[in-house]
Amino acid sequence: MSRCTAPKRGHRSERARRDCPACGSLPPRQLIPISHSARVKGLGHPSQPSRSSSHSVKQIQLGTQPSTSGTFTVDLAVSRTQWAAGAGFFHSCTINANNKRFTFVYDCGTARKFSVLQSEIDLFLKSINSPWQDPIYKKRNVTFFGTPFKDKRNTSNPTPTPTPTIDTVFISHFDMDHIKGLGYLIQKAIVKELVIPYTTPVERFLYLATSQQARSSATDRTDDTPIDDFVIKFTANPEDAVNELCQEIALDRRETRVITVASDTQNGRPGYTTQITVNANSPSTNKPSKSQDVSVWTIATHTLAGNAKSYRNKLISELINRGIISTRDDLTDPRALKTIFSRKNSISEITKAYRSIVGRNLNKTSLILYSGPSQPLDTQTSDHIFWKEKLTGNTNSNTSSFRILTYNYPHQSGWLGCGDAPLSSATNLRKFDSIFGDHKLFASTFAPPHHGSFRDWNIQLLDSFGYPNEIRPVCVISADGLHRHPDPYVISDIYSSGSIPFIVTTDTRSRLTETMIASVSCNLP
Repeated sequence: MSRCTAPKRGHRSERARRDCPACGSLPPRQLIPISHSARVKGLGHPSQPSRSSSHSVKQIQLGTQPSTSGTFTVDLAVSRTQWAAGAGFFHSCTINANNKRFTFVYDCGTARKFSVLQSEIDLFLKSINSPWQDPIYKKRNVTFFGTPFKDKRNTSNPTPTPTPTIDTVFISHFDMDHIKGLGYLIQKAIVKELVIPYTTPVERFLYLATSQQARSSATDRTDDTPIDDFVIKFTANPEDAVNELCQEIALDRRETRVITVASDTQNGRPGYTTQITVNANSPSTNKPSKSQDVSVWTIATHTLAGNAKSYRNKLISELINRGIISTRDDLTDPRALKTIFSRKNSISEITKAYRSIVGRNLNKTSLILYSGPSQPLDTQTSDHIFWKEKLTGNTNSNTSSFRILTYNYPHQSGWLGCGDAPLSSATNLRKFDSIFGDHKLFASTFAPPHHGSFRDWNIQLLDSFGYPNEIRPVCVISADGLHRHPDPYVISDIYSSGSIPFIVTTDTRSRLTETMIASVSCNLP
């Protein structure tokens, strides 16, 4: 009789289960997904969260839209870039309308040397105030910001540009490869708002420890430099670390507001949404015109809780027994954490404690993000183009572009990123689809979880994209082979489903930029 090869905690992945002589012959647990046609049929006009609900909503206004009748159209110039961070993640998006812009970042880190990421951050910050217009967009007189490309109109302009402003930085989770550049970003730009998932001190310590353990055990060493002081402080107490960094910056720089997004199983209000609006006047022959904000673009987030909480007490006891910490208060003390991670044998001792308690079963809390039109049924996307760098070599100066893909689906303009969310399980996949299922209908681009890791992957993640007919999204994966990411099984699933994967490494030639015009038809009463 065949025996199961798994430890008591179970198989570490679906692939390991399939390879097991005892379990491999058993069928995997099957999901009963909501069909694409049923989701489209039940869609109607997606309702927007109200300020009175438990869902936290913030409004950002992009100027005033001139209106001569009750119906008008707003053209949004949307650009987004997956920067060449390789084994990490660094995504940005800028929405331009009425000569006003909203810029956000989703994660800013790499497992490689910081210099790799620093050049990408510098180029991004330079691009925020640099307009770019390909000839294809001149007929519409649409200008983009936040792209890494040259604009001939501005190459000879000696006028100094203002300090770049980032409206919101979203952090999916606290791994080093997602936060390593955050301190540098805050130092170099005005960051108005930082949105992070709710995590406990033990969770953040675990994520830093696993990042260090993965770094020390990798056959291709990722980075031998010490942990940045800001990362240590951010792990201990995110809000205090950001406030302290802001105080160290020049007096004319505004502080960064820190917002924590709890999951539906944690204390606090779940979800956080930013509604980007335009202001318009409602004309009337009998009454004075009334000003009204119309939502045109939405950034919706949700924290998917991990399982670190279940290991908290046992892990703290194990860390104390091994002499790694004195009390649990050390986990929120930056000086204590710095001492712990600077000792030569600390990583090996933390690894032993981690493996004895958690093993390979840690599921990380992650903030999942969707960015797309607020009124998707009334939004038409045109000239949606994917670009890459024309010139070769790594550089921190703006580069030329060439077109690699034109996406001709008028209802698909959204972007959906999963961080390192553990979405392979049936429970989490159902939760993911219940929250983001309607958004998937209008997303053109999908960033699979955990750099294309097989452990957090489920091929059903690619189901039910597209409106009104089902369309596979373009998949963007930031990885360069470290830790076998992306996994060949994941890439095979993406190709076999009819999707196109783009792998963004540390080579700037792999950097991927999207530009599009999203035309929103608005109606005023």
